[in-house]
Amino acid sequence: MKFIEIFTKKSKRGKIGLILLAVAEIFALIELILYITTGATSFNAYLPKEPIILLSIGIAIGLISIFYSIRALMFGGYLCFFAGFVLYIVSQLSYIVNVIDGRDGYTLSSALIAALVVGGLAFLLMLAAAILTDKDSLSAMLFKEGNEQ
Repeated sequence: MKFIEIFTKKSKRGKIGLILLAVAEIFALIELILYITTGATSFNAYLPKEPIILLSIGIAIGLISIFYSIRALMFGGYLCFFAGFVLYIVSQLSYIVNVIDGRDGYTLSSALIAALVVGGLAFLLMLAAAILTDKDSLSAMLFKEGNEQ
């Protein structure tokens, strides 16, 4: 119920930002699940923990940002999603290079393509949500509007 109250109090631009934030959260969760289930391949025997940690922090920041519209926090979530996305690509680099080389007939897996698509959408939508969010609740608390001196 608190989410509905928060949503109805926002401006049109803020509502769009909140919707984009929710969609970015869903995409980041899908990317995290895909990474955990398909991240270890024959080319990369171990699963690096850094993307998992960064995506988890970004998801937590996004959940906090749903209730408290702090723009700097949302940009922090964007940076976590972006860094997790880049580290996911780096962890799969030997697999991607082998596919590009094409000597042994490997092709890109659908899970890798899906993870790259939803990961890219997650950090782009989080950035858009941070840009479109209403005035920060933190700055509204610190600097009351209408108190010109």
